[in-house]
Amino acid sequence: AEYFNGVLEGNGFTIRNMSGDKPLFDKLGEGASISNLKIDGEYTIGTASSEIYFSPFVGRNYGTITNCENYASVIFNGEYTEKVYAGAFSAYSYAGSKIASCINRGAVKFAAASSTANAYLGGISGYCYGDITGCENYGPINGEASSFTAVYFIGGITPRLQTGAMTDNIVHKEAKIYTNSVSGTGKSYVGGIVGYIDGVPVT
Repeated sequence: AEYFNGVLEGNGFTIRNMSGDKPLFDKLGEGASISNLKIDGEYTIGTASSEIYFSPFVGRNYGTITNCENYASVIFNGEYTEKVYAGAFSAYSYAGSKIASCINRGAVKFAAASSTANAYLGGISGYCYGDITGCENYGPINGEASSFTAVYFIGGITPRLQTGAMTDNIVHKEAKIYTNSVSGTGKSYVGGIVGYIDGVPVT
């Protein structure tokens, strides 16, 4: 679905065998929420000439995601000329959004043939202006494009924190993070919790 502006109560159920290159919802609206839902599967994102906002749950988050679990893996294996944003529950979290008490067990792998634009890869959310509290990440994050001439931002919780609150989050030892730019002139900002912080406290 492109846009969801309601209340989705998952009641602990799992959506299984998810695949393709589309999130459950492209946008989660202000006041909308997803809670107590699990997603499992394997997504493959191929070549694109426009910006990519991908997570198994929500592409762009303006709402609230709570008590959800992700078991799905995400693999990028194409060629990219525009920015890529990826996370387990939200690819891009806007000011006022919230992700709380969620657990990620799925991997994010950026195995692009080539990329000339920044990649923002997070265990919980991609680029973040919102709040992330009480979340846990077990999923590995790999930046291993064959040719990469831009900047990796990689974080166990979020790759870049612009504003918002980051409190009581945990990244477990299973969530290995690494980059392996085989060729090219790319560089990396990598952190166990946050890759790059714009002056916002993390507690």
